[in-house]
Amino acid sequence: MNHNIANWIVSKPYDVIALEDLTNIRNGKKNEIDPRYTSRTCSKCGFQKKENRNGKTFKCKSCGFQIDADLNASRNIATFSRSDRSRLSVNQPIVAG
Repeated sequence: MNHNIANWIVSKPYDVIALEDLTNIRNGKKNEIDPRYTSRTCSKCGFQKKENRNGKTFKCKSCGFQIDADLNASRNIATFSRSDRSRLSVNQPIVAG
């Protein structure tokens, strides 16, 4: 199943795919994008509050923006990966010279 999902993701016309690094998830070490509060933070206005999320539904208590909670979180992760708030380690491509 994971293989099929991975193939589906890379078949999409995106230049960048941001992923949470789960390498050390069992031992408490964190790298790359910090997922905390991504599903509580509004991807439209940036307002963060626990009450913004109610199960699978996200509704911002500040601006009223409403969307699926997981989609909201994924938009925040994508934003964080492009911003100065998060420095990603990126493997550079091997280019034949």
